[in-house]
Amino acid sequence: MAAIRDRSTLRRLVGDVAARLGSNTHATLNEAFAKVGMPPNSDEGTKSERVERSFAQVPDSDLHTVAQHLLANGYANTAQRHEIEDVLWAEACPPGIPSRTRRELARSLDLADLVRSESRFMAMLSRFWVLADEMSPLMDAFFGTPGPSLKRDIEQHVFRNPGDWSTEDLFENLGAFCDAPVWCQWGFGSDGPSVRSVRAGCVTMGYTCF
Repeated sequence: MAAIRDRSTLRRLVGDVAARLGSNTHATLNEAFAKVGMPPNSDEGTKSERVERSFAQVPDSDLHTVAQHLLANGYANTAQRHEIEDVLWAEACPPGIPSRTRRELARSLDLADLVRSESRFMAMLSRFWVLADEMSPLMDAFFGTPGPSLKRDIEQHVFRNPGDWSTEDLFENLGAFCDAPVWCQWGFGSDGPSVRSVRAGCVTMGYTCF
């Protein structure tokens, strides 16, 4: 008998995002439900109550689909998107890749070879990691000076001062050596990662920075 997955974490995360469907009007709510794979209901109660009733009827087997639709339609903020994707990727992930193997891969890559386009490279990193808090611009304006930001560190040490960081330094600061779901999403199989699979992963995701 196949093992039953515990979807409680995924249901909680997706439910938090689904709550944003309440931004629709009563008249358009069922249409919004349909777009993300949730069942329609009557217009009884508040919009929040209607969203809760609809989401409660979504079976665990459909959570993956609903999550993908919610993300595709822009209902999740950056942090929510990353949390949900981490859970989804972990479910589909092959056997774990040892940290030592990841470091060996990083050392085999020339960072200068990977960053031919700053905008595309940063877009790719933002797809997998949260590089800056969404409140950073407001906090900077309030305090009058820039606060700590991984995005700024990468811009400084990779682009403005090339050579400051190696590929291993970049991966270390990103947390890539302990962030297994990211490596799974890049398409590394059970035989372990390779330079070719890193580049293929980026091409698959639609990036041409390599």
